[in-house]
Amino acid sequence: MENPAYKLHSILSDAYSRCGMDGSSRNFSKTWANVFDIDEQDISALLNSINSLLNLVIKTKEYIQNNEFLNDEMNNRFLREIELSLSELNFDGSMRTFKSNINSETLTALKYIAKHMDLIYKFDNQNINDQDIKNLIREIDELIESITQSSLQEEVKLLLFKNLNLIREALFTYKISGAEGIQTALEQTIGSLFINNKSVIQVSKDENVKGLFNIIDKLNSILSTGVSIKDLLGPVFSLLIK
Repeated sequence: MENPAYKLHSILSDAYSRCGMDGSSRNFSKTWANVFDIDEQDISALLNSINSLLNLVIKTKEYIQNNEFLNDEMNNRFLREIELSLSELNFDGSMRTFKSNINSETLTALKYIAKHMDLIYKFDNQNINDQDIKNLIREIDELIESITQSSLQEEVKLLLFKNLNLIREALFTYKISGAEGIQTALEQTIGSLFINNKSVIQVSKDENVKGLFNIIDKLNSILSTGVSIKDLLGPVFSLLIK
């Protein structure tokens, strides 16, 4: 389990640094799109990222309120300021509401809250190299393009697209959801492949199918699970890994 307060602090600090004096001159969509490293025109991705950010606030609040040492008036006040800063979703508007409710004091307090939470809850904070994330996303994009142009059956294509997009989304939102989101995507992908193993194994010689299994292998390595890919996928599936 990772510390949600640390991730929350990192994202809010990034947004705060982009807001200028009062946030009125900074476009809401563009600012958050830059923070999350997504296309500002992709409203669905933006909504999903902001929703994940709000979930970080909720999780942080739960940890604070469940501990007598953390659950005091000052910590709750800072959390309330953070909630207010994220209370307005105006994609055509500015960052004024955000900047008017959050300041450097709030961010400093959140950082110390995160440190105290680490001491109390003993979180396992796993940091994955950003370049590894970017490389894997690029590899997934190239594989998706290759599958699109391949002669694979539509059923198999859809299966590969579904799982590759699941992994891709988890990698994109790593900044928010952390390694847990990637772990969940890995588990769901493995489950999907086992359920549909007949259709996958039948075309196992196709390089695009092998490509998905190699993505899974790299994902497992990035997560440093300590579990071999053979144990995760089984001996038959592991033969598809280069």
